[in-house]
Amino acid sequence: MKHGIHFFDHSVLTTAIQDFTAVIKEDPSNAQARLYRGRAYAKQQQYRNAIQDLATAIYLDPSCWLAFYYRGCILRQIDPKRAMQDFSVSVLINDTQENFCSFLHRGIVYSEQSQWSLAISDFESVLALDSSVIFAYLNIGLILLLHLDQYYEAIQWFTNAIEIDPLNVRAYICRAQAYHKIHNLPNAVKDINRAIHVYPNKSQLYILRGQYLMELKKHELASLCIHQLAEMDEESFTSQPVQRALIQSFCQNHDNAIECLREATEIQPEPSMFVILGKIQMKAKKTKDAVRSFKKAMKLLMTSAKILPNTFEAAEIHYLTGLCHMEQKSLLQACHAFSMAIRLHSSYPDAFYQRGLCRMQLRQAKCIRDFNQALALCPSHFQAYMSRAAYYGSKGRYSKAILNCNEAIKILPNSVRAYFYRGTLKYQNKTFKAAIEDFSKTIDLNKTCILAYYNRAVCYHQMKDFRKVL
Repeated sequence: MKHGIHFFDHSVLTTAIQDFTAVIKEDPSNAQARLYRGRAYAKQQQYRNAIQDLATAIYLDPSCWLAFYYRGCILRQIDPKRAMQDFSVSVLINDTQENFCSFLHRGIVYSEQSQWSLAISDFESVLALDSSVIFAYLNIGLILLLHLDQYYEAIQWFTNAIEIDPLNVRAYICRAQAYHKIHNLPNAVKDINRAIHVYPNKSQLYILRGQYLMELKKHELASLCIHQLAEMDEESFTSQPVQRALIQSFCQNHDNAIECLREATEIQPEPSMFVILGKIQMKAKKTKDAVRSFKKAMKLLMTSAKILPNTFEAAEIHYLTGLCHMEQKSLLQACHAFSMAIRLHSSYPDAFYQRGLCRMQLRQAKCIRDFNQALALCPSHFQAYMSRAAYYGSKGRYSKAILNCNEAIKILPNSVRAYFYRGTLKYQNKTFKAAIEDFSKTIDLNKTCILAYYNRAVCYHQMKDFRKVL
């Protein structure tokens, strides 16, 4: 038996199994030999043999808590209910520090079954037995963060984990995400920075930091993060062509991004890949290439009956195709593409808005119906209000145009364009004093807007205030 245990401890499993088998032949009631042979079989992934030996060990020695524990570990994935029973019996027999793993594994099973309070209770039992188990702190924190929306409590558990292991990157990342949930972005960035100091070559950390910096409106620092990513050659990062292409595109390396995605589409020709390729080609002003990419995406999406599904994904492809046609000044083709997008997805405000723009440029009065529909679907659509204002302004209906500018300003209170255009409309409506107020606001927002100074001077001239004109 000692000979077998020696080989087992040194992972010479085949020899260990032979020794335990010899012991069992001599003494079929030896529970310890059954336990060790079962564990050896489990390490060799011979789970059926392992379960048989562990079951026999339990039959021979019903107080063998280790046999219940190891059988529970094997059953965790295939029969979680029986696994939970085994872990429960194991902790009933032995609830001391040497069996904290039974609490830990039972907590994991409870988590997988979404029994959050029971899972937390087991992880707390683990920590009561051994306060250095980082995994338990993190699991409690993650349950509170992801499932119970108790963000402040989650932060405390992640902090506890960090106090025990200051180099635990996962704890910093989890705490950063919890800080993000409570909109404490400065602390979220600090934690991601700490994680980067430990693992400076992990691309995902730079992506998170860039995201948080963007939300903090620190665009230059966020841009630096993306440029750092573009220079990285981490294997896990370079094996993700979409992510790599998006980062290259952000850095204005559009040709590199396009080449990267072209290679990816040859290996993995999926609609989503061609859509991303088309979007990057649009950014690179290669609209003809983009249209070809979108056509390939449509072809892959089509059913056996050569019909596109009524999904947003299919509608978006037509919408993007329409944008390309607009860039090429092919307004009728663009209008048709937007109509197809609307047919596939009737609640698509941007498609209605863009079709309205096409129709307005084609001098079709029904453009106003598209702007109205865009606003019915999305009442905060700033561009639709501004385009509707432009339409009414072109028809000499200045009061109605001004009302639309008012709504646009409610959405974007610091829009230079909205104040400037409203001022122009008020000038056309001969309400010069009100127009001056809007031009003054425009200048406050953008002191380099020459047209605002000029138009304000024209208003002063109309009011015969020649000193202010000068």
